[in-house]
Amino acid sequence: MLGGRPACVVLGHCPPSYASVTIGSTAVNAVMAGCAPLHFDVIVAAVRAMLRDDFNLHGVHATTMGATPMVIVSGDVGKIAKLNCDAGVCGSGSRNVSIGRTLKLVLQNIGGAVLGGTESTTIGTPMKFGFCVSENDDLVRRVGWEPYSEGSVSVIAVTSGPHQVVDFSTRDAYELIDLLAESMMSAYNVNMPLINECVVIVSPEHCLTLSEGGIGSKQELARLLFEATGRKMTWKLPKIIPQVSGKTIPIWLAMSFGILLQFVTLLLTSINVWKAGFPKTPKFTSPASFHIIVAGGAAGKFTAFCPGFGIGLPPMATANLSKCCSEKIVLQETHSNNSKIELDPCGERLYRPLVPLAIRNERIKTIGILDISKPGATIVMKYIVESIERLYPMILVRYFTKPTFSRPATDDLIQKIAEQCNAVIVGLAD
Repeated sequence: MLGGRPACVVLGHCPPSYASVTIGSTAVNAVMAGCAPLHFDVIVAAVRAMLRDDFNLHGVHATTMGATPMVIVSGDVGKIAKLNCDAGVCGSGSRNVSIGRTLKLVLQNIGGAVLGGTESTTIGTPMKFGFCVSENDDLVRRVGWEPYSEGSVSVIAVTSGPHQVVDFSTRDAYELIDLLAESMMSAYNVNMPLINECVVIVSPEHCLTLSEGGIGSKQELARLLFEATGRKMTWKLPKIIPQVSGKTIPIWLAMSFGILLQFVTLLLTSINVWKAGFPKTPKFTSPASFHIIVAGGAAGKFTAFCPGFGIGLPPMATANLSKCCSEKIVLQETHSNNSKIELDPCGERLYRPLVPLAIRNERIKTIGILDISKPGATIVMKYIVESIERLYPMILVRYFTKPTFSRPATDDLIQKIAEQCNAVIVGLAD
């Protein structure tokens, strides 16, 4: 599997243990996952992408929402690795799943991920076993569309799916887009706007319907999906407002607003103002939210989608919880003698010394409260503050809040707490 690559090269550090991930330890996990040596260039690039800060593997792994890494391979890369872009592209029966499985083994064996411990997913998904999709590069180029990426591998966090859109009769490109948009309204839930990312796996039959109907590029398809979902989302405003604001409104007011909105919509549509760009409520944050790939068997009018991990606009704490990350394929020419290196799937994690416990303070003068910035945690932590101030007035309490709940506390924040407090209470609540 190493193919002459130096085993000691570090690809990054994997949460939650943040142990070093090396070429060698990755190779062991790739073998355990069932990969062949021809897949290893893809795996190395995918692991690098997964460990980038923007991907936020820490939050992807820990969330109760069940997010998991999805690997997307496109262009000549998939051909070289002999990956499946045909029938059953998202399922079993090919080595695609072995690539996705390698990433999960790296997370578990090197990162120390434990289900029910650091991984808190409420329901989970079979995608967590391993998920890798390769694009049909030949068809994409034949219809004049562009490959998803060329010479690189992408990793994106997805929270559910693949949600399959079943279609038996659509022949018109714009009717198909409307059907897809209607189905994609279910992402997260039908009343939730501003989802940051979504993978759309367009089947070959649907790709031909769209291209023959005048959709000349993936960018155009993304724009049309964004507009179509936005038009449909506007009708949900009476339910969106209390959900986003956290305030309930009387049912009679919501119904009145809905009736008025429908009347205005019909009026604007009749005078062609709507199509001219009348403001809409986005279901997704922008056309760039859509990551469109073409894959699947030649027969079957089934397109699927997988919502990403993140919702809302900055500075909302829920915005961009994870971003799609891509890494170029780098062919290793260096040859190294690895014959005397003993490799272990857990890498350095098994051999790292235990971190000693902090020295007990005989007398605590200052207690720090670290709020992870989730509403549940805030309620609990403020109650604890009130209790300490009431029962122990001689102790000073300092309150700290993480910038976002989905990422570890910053080094600056940890240093500030360490300098100002004798002890710290951390609250986790969902």
